[in-house]
Amino acid sequence: MDGTKHFYNRLLEFPINNENDNSFNFTAGESVIFFHEIKNQKPVYHFAFHIPSNKLQEAINWVSERTPILPYSEESLVAEFKNWNAQSFYFHDNNSNILEFITHHDRQIFSGNLFSMFCINHLIEIGLPVKDVLETCNKIKEDFGIDFYKKGPVTENFAVMGDDDGMLIVTKEGNTWLPVNQTTEKFRLEMILEADSKAINIKVTK
Repeated sequence: MDGTKHFYNRLLEFPINNENDNSFNFTAGESVIFFHEIKNQKPVYHFAFHIPSNKLQEAINWVSERTPILPYSEESLVAEFKNWNAQSFYFHDNNSNILEFITHHDRQIFSGNLFSMFCINHLIEIGLPVKDVLETCNKIKEDFGIDFYKKGPVTENFAVMGDDDGMLIVTKEGNTWLPVNQTTEKFRLEMILEADSKAINIKVTK
C-alpha cells in the first residue's frame, strides 16, 4: 500500500481523501477511486481517465516525467480509436495495473490550464473480464439498464457498454489488455455508478 500511495499521491499528485493501513481513496475529477489491500493475490486491472481534447500531448509529457509511457505501436505512443473519435495513451502503475488517459473529441471538453491531475474529468472506463461476454452484457442491461455503447464494438470476446460519460469494457477472460500482453483475469471489484440522481452498485467477486 505504501508503494501504491506513493505512485498516486506523490507521482501523479492525486490528493488522498482517507487512508488506513489497508486502504485509501483519492478523487479524480468527478470520481473517487478506492484501493484495498488483498492478501496472497496480485490483481491487475484496467481503468481509464478522461482528459480534455486539447491536453493529450501535454498529458503525455506530464506523465512521462513521472513514469514510462507504454508504446501503443512501433510508430506511436498514441492509440487512435477512429470509430469513437478518441485518442489515448497507456502506462503502468506500481502494481502493473494498466492505466489510460483518453479523450473523446465528440464531447468537446477543453481546458485553458496547464495539464495536471486537476484537468482530469473523471474515471471513464473500467475493465470487466468475464467468462461469457454477451451473457454478462445482457444481464447488465437487464439488471441495471446499461445498454451497449452505440459506437461499438460488440463481439463474443469483447464488448463495450455505457456511453461517452462512462463505459464498462467487457472482455473475455484469457484475452490480453491493450497495449501489452497482460492476460485479462477477473478480480474482486466494486463499482458505484451515479447518474441522474441514481446510483448503481455492481460487485464482482473473484
